[in-house]
Amino acid sequence: MFYKGLKQKDLQKKNSYKSYVFEVVYGGIDGTITSFAVVAGATGASLGSSIIIIVGLGTVIADGLSMAAASFFSKKSEKDLAEKNERENGEVYTSPGINKNPVITSLITFLSFIIIGTIPLLIYILSIFFNIDHLNLFLISAIGVAISLSIIGIIRGLITGKNLPRCLLETLFLGGLAASAAYYIGYFLQGLIQ
Repeated sequence: MFYKGLKQKDLQKKNSYKSYVFEVVYGGIDGTITSFAVVAGATGASLGSSIIIIVGLGTVIADGLSMAAASFFSKKSEKDLAEKNERENGEVYTSPGINKNPVITSLITFLSFIIIGTIPLLIYILSIFFNIDHLNLFLISAIGVAISLSIIGIIRGLITGKNLPRCLLETLFLGGLAASAAYYIGYFLQGLIQ
């Protein structure tokens, strides 16, 4: 949605570090769920740790780059449209995030996706270097996901001023729902294929 007549000074005030909460939340949740979907699907299908690491890291990097590119072009298109409206109509049309730098938004999206998205894979990566195969790697990965989603929910609540427990529970619930779907799809497909 476009807002008419916001003053430049008001827009700059909105562009503090808090204005990038969208990129952190969006990139972080998507990264976590994407990599845990690989973990859960592979575990449900009884595939090995090496497959989880290879497919998981490949997916996180490729999807992170894809999201960064999408974020860049989305933000750039928004700016271009606002400039076109100003040229054609002689009025300033803008949205609260219009002055965000497309490069910075894409970089924050990418870093959030990669850093938080790698958490579900960490225990599997550690299993290469340490003899921890006796541990329930999937359970530890799921706990890591729950912690990641909780942190994202808390950040979201603190920055937006919304109800903290509600933000935390919403984030955990939706993330858990996506992860459960990935696990049961892998389990179901493994049963069909074998």
